[in-house]
Amino acid sequence: MRGLSAAQNPEQIQRSAWVEMKRESCAFSFSILSGFSLGEEYTYISRLYLRCREDLSTVACLLSVNTTATSTKGTVADGAPCEREAEGKDKQDNHDVHKDKDIARSKQRKQRRCFRYGNYSSYYGYRIGSALEDDPRLSVFERHWFEGRRCIDIGCNDGLITLSVAMRFLCSSIQGIDIDPSLIRKAQRSLGMVQQDLASSVRDEGTTVRNASTQGLMRQSENCPKATLAALHNVTFRHENFVQVDEGEEGSVDMALCLSVSKWIHLNFGDVGLRMLFDKVYKLLSPGGLFLLEPQPWKSYKQAMRKQDMPTEVRELLPQLKLRPDHFQKLLLQEVGFSEVTKLQVGESAEGFNRPLLLFRK
Repeated sequence: MRGLSAAQNPEQIQRSAWVEMKRESCAFSFSILSGFSLGEEYTYISRLYLRCREDLSTVACLLSVNTTATSTKGTVADGAPCEREAEGKDKQDNHDVHKDKDIARSKQRKQRRCFRYGNYSSYYGYRIGSALEDDPRLSVFERHWFEGRRCIDIGCNDGLITLSVAMRFLCSSIQGIDIDPSLIRKAQRSLGMVQQDLASSVRDEGTTVRNASTQGLMRQSENCPKATLAALHNVTFRHENFVQVDEGEEGSVDMALCLSVSKWIHLNFGDVGLRMLFDKVYKLLSPGGLFLLEPQPWKSYKQAMRKQDMPTEVRELLPQLKLRPDHFQKLLLQEVGFSEVTKLQVGESAEGFNRPLLLFRK
């Protein structure tokens, strides 16, 4: 420590000694830091801060000067500037922490899985909503549309609607089709579980099923477990891109469901892909067959872009789309060939899902 002038009074001597001690503390610390990497440097300063946090001036000096011992000269004239500098540094550090968190959240959003085909893994969880026990769309379905008829469910997701229709209306057959193989596997597992539960109930002469999912599906059905079980034997699920696979015998389907799927086909395959969907459904339907369509509104197309990090090809295709959901009815009647349409208004739905259904007849 440097010598002190005898002319200084005791208070000045104490103050000067304090300043010299801080200078030497900074110089000593930075003589150590000179051999550290950047990461080691911050680790050392952080540890020093924990030891000396009652005296922020030392840390302020360490953070405000260069990483060489010579740069510490003249940085501490007295205590007040260093304290102000420490306060400013604390604010800056807090700002940097919040900025880092924002960047991390942004990266996390970008790394989230993109459901470009609308193949959400928990779609019906928010589609139905916690306040609703059953899918409100089922309330407008009529039994004669399905009972004893051959049905398909295009874009079936995890198969909840497919199973509900089969159990409630006793279709002759119904096949759920989806582009996502993981959702098809999930639907097949659900089908197996429900069949097993109902088989146990039938075998044990009406014992109440224990599985909550099966109980929920049975609430929607007015049929006895034995009849419901028989209908489930006619349920199948298939992994397929319905638009791009040109299969299926003409007139082999009596009812085709396409609920909240047209937007995703439109976004990924354009106007051409959407027209291929409509033409294929018309071809598969028997004379007098029904096509139940739930088109999403145009504003939801743009919402899909905001909510997900869509692939470049999808983003580039959106401005090229000429068809709008409001045009679908005219297209299906005047160009595809359907003879009539009935508009059905669904009752209370989860927020954002209050959409009408369009029932077309071939």
